Amino acid sequence: MKKSLIATFGGIGVCAVAWIGASQYSAGRTSADMKAFADTPAEKSGFRITKLEQKTGFLSSSGSFEIEILGRGLTDNARFSANYQASHLLLPTSLARVHWKTKPEGKMQELLKPLFGDTLALEGDGTVGYDDSLSTSVTMPALSGTSEGTTLAVSPLSGRLRIKGDSVAFQGAIDTLSVKGDRASLDVAHLSMDSDIEDRRTGIGRSSLTIGHVAVGEDVADGLKFESQVTRKTDKLHVTMVYTVGSAKVSGTAAKDLALEITADGMDAEASATMGDIVRASDGLRTLTAEDETRLRPAVRALLTKGLSLGITRMGGTIGTGTLDAKLLFELRPADATAAGAPLPIARQFRASGQAKLTGPVLSDQQKAIAMATGTVEEVPGGGLQAAFDFADNALKLNGRQSDARGIVSILAMTEQRINAFLDGSLSLVGVMDPGPAMETGTPGSDEDTADDGPDDGEDKTGDAHK
Repeated sequence: MKKSLIATFGGIGVCAVAWIGASQYSAGRTSADMKAFADTPAEKSGFRITKLEQKTGFLSSSGSFEIEILGRGLTDNARFSANYQASHLLLPTSLARVHWKTKPEGKMQELLKPLFGDTLALEGDGTVGYDDSLSTSVTMPALSGTSEGTTLAVSPLSGRLRIKGDSVAFQGAIDTLSVKGDRASLDVAHLSMDSDIEDRRTGIGRSSLTIGHVAVGEDVADGLKFESQVTRKTDKLHVTMVYTVGSAKVSGTAAKDLALEITADGMDAEASATMGDIVRASDGLRTLTAEDETRLRPAVRALLTKGLSLGITRMGGTIGTGTLDAKLLFELRPADATAAGAPLPIARQFRASGQAKLTGPVLSDQQKAIAMATGTVEEVPGGGLQAAFDFADNALKLNGRQSDARGIVSILAMTEQRINAFLDGSLSLVGVMDPGPAMETGTPGSDEDTADDGPDDGEDKTGDAHK
């Protein structure tokens, strides 16, 4: 019996030591994971981690860092500080428990501090799963403040965030948001967000933003919703964005069942992802390097060679007692098989079509007369208007009739020349998106060049367009 008790307690002791040891190992692993997270290339993650500091204690760890969100000109304005404390005692349901907090820094903090002081912060409590997922609450306190005659008030944010590998899911809601000024006001009620991104690099997944009510002065809208979805089929991406408004009243005109659907289809998935990586890493091409450009060229060529389409597949609704129904499609058909590095026939690949129909008294008689005077709009029985066009192979049809396409052909030829110049390396984008000292200070010669080139191009384009 005595030996059995000793063996039992010995076994329990061994298990306890193993349990504590595994928990302590988890604490050390968290520090290593945070270091790896900070070292993730910015073009892959979309952000940059700096000033990482960590401490590992007995069954616990803590740390702090700064994070910069990369984007078109946003780097200076989207910087945050963050800190965390984690408990690493292993439990059946989780590897660790984490409390975290983040707040704006830099220019964003300077901009918001007059309104909210130091109260603006996001924080949450979460768990790290055995599958390396992080699931956490996300909260923000109610905010209110006044600056330069403008008062802003936001109700508390409550949400959930889950991160696992390249996937991110978030659900959150804010009940009210209001901005009051001397000359204008904005009131928003029942705002909610829901997103489930399976792959951050390609954007595959879905997201939505819903707003129950918006009032801007006397103009109001109810039942607003934005939905987006990115799917992948073999090597192609399909993007759908849908905006809907249940009802609205703007400048005394009532509208309902408004919808706008935008789609992009047939985009080469890997080329799109590579271009996204470069755009993020170069701050929207503002800091594009020669090395970035070397990677960008084959991605652009692949995207344009394989073809794609972009368009408004649905735009309509009821406006007053009339209705609107419209569609618009731009297509770049796949290029014919060509030798590697050969110029792309962009003008031959391009096709566009569209149609729009207004029924009922949507426009005044004067507005209808102006529209019909352009020669591109026809009146239909019942007092409505309609228009349609189709452009392909350098030929244009307006409302089924052949029309002068020289203006479009000229623009396409110039576009084709510029794109191929970029693809063959004779045209560079390095420095183009960044104004630089020449444009900022008016360095002699920079304005001169603009003056020499601009008007000639502009006159040609304008002339062609009027023809």
